[in-house]
Amino acid sequence: MHQYIALLRGINLGRAKAVSMAELASVFSELGYTDVTTVLRSGNVVFGSRTVASADTSAHMEAAVLAATGVHSSVLLLDSAEYLTILDANPLTAEATDGSKSFVTFVTSMPASLELPDASTLAPELLAVGPVRCTSGCRMAASTPASGGHSGSSSTRP
Repeated sequence: MHQYIALLRGINLGRAKAVSMAELASVFSELGYTDVTTVLRSGNVVFGSRTVASADTSAHMEAAVLAATGVHSSVLLLDSAEYLTILDANPLTAEATDGSKSFVTFVTSMPASLELPDASTLAPELLAVGPVRCTSGCRMAASTPASGGHSGSSSTRP
């Protein structure tokens, strides 16, 4: 059995793209996936599959979610090993002592060069771009408050 994490972009941001997690889980179950679990109201789905994902699996998921909910959302699909590699490569792990106030952002393309803002302009927030490249072409950026601050999406192990 293969384990995957599907990250759906922009689901349940305020009232925009509202999708119930029960409905989202149902879409994945109807696609034949097993042990489907949604994470809070994030649009993140953890599931099992008897087959290895192909290059068009994400597009197939996007179409199924659109057909069932009327909401278009791009899907970033990670296998469990890739997800754990990303967590382990988080450049802010030592500083991110409270996982509920730390988050990882995935982007599908990066500019040729990237200039991070001066740390003093972000204080007490910290920002780093990780070295991880996903098989789907994504990159990660990690952010965390140095102490306290606002909370974001937790980046914890499933």
